[in-house]
Amino acid sequence: MRIPISFLAITLLAGESSLLPQVSAQNGGQEAIPADVQKFLDQAQLGRKQTIKKRFAPVLSALAQAESIGYGQLYQNAVFRAFFAGDTKPEQAFREWKKKNKQLVEDPRLAPATKIAVLNLQAQIYQILDEEEAAISYYNKMVAVIKKSPSDIGGFHLLQESLQESLLVKSFQLEEEYVKNDRVYAGTILELEELVASQALPWYERNRPDEVGKQWDEAIQAIKMLAMSDQERYKKFLFSGWPDLIVKKAESLNKLGKKAESLTLLKEVLSNFPEYPDYEKVEQLIIAQSTAPQGAK
Repeated sequence: MRIPISFLAITLLAGESSLLPQVSAQNGGQEAIPADVQKFLDQAQLGRKQTIKKRFAPVLSALAQAESIGYGQLYQNAVFRAFFAGDTKPEQAFREWKKKNKQLVEDPRLAPATKIAVLNLQAQIYQILDEEEAAISYYNKMVAVIKKSPSDIGGFHLLQESLQESLLVKSFQLEEEYVKNDRVYAGTILELEELVASQALPWYERNRPDEVGKQWDEAIQAIKMLAMSDQERYKKFLFSGWPDLIVKKAESLNKLGKKAESLTLLKEVLSNFPEYPDYEKVEQLIIAQSTAPQGAK
């Protein structure tokens, strides 16, 4: 299924909202925006959102059908659209591909990996649509699936592809301008920590600060699961990756004014990870937080 992308839609999407004048009586000290200009800008912004939402409606509809048709079938459909739909004999070429890739098609990781990839794409599309709460809901579903997946799930190719190069993006023929939107996490699912830092954590800090600690715990478990697919990666995670994440969780909590919880976590790092390469950094964080004036973060 090809999603036609007009030059205008791409241009509107690629444009940063910061390029537009701020909606206020004063614009950076300049004269007030004339009422007719402000009205035009507001209408244009509304038209932009409606246009982009309409563009992605078929994609979101197709992804929403994954549960009913099965994730394994959705994967095969995506392969067909991405690589064989343009062949002179597409069905024959696809049958030959399935024979050659029988092991891949029957891989028990295929269905859960596809589900993870679908949820990630849904989350990123809602980021493009500037519907952050919906995006976060799909992110949380993705983390839950990762935690319950086989321990070698991180070795499946779907989790190792950047968004732009991913099978699903190719199958829907989404132009790279969409993926390059600043709100989108375009990296690999395997590098989940970057997605957490760029999307999930900032949203929870702004909207549900009391859930930040829980979100870190969920993310850490999912990141651990992804690391288990490779012995060296997992070894590195246990040595430095795990304490790194605990320190970052502690720093998040401290930023939110939860100094006691933050200090407890930092002390646990020193107690449980004595070989941690950034041991001295944690010492300094403990000293800084312990000596900070009352009420300081």
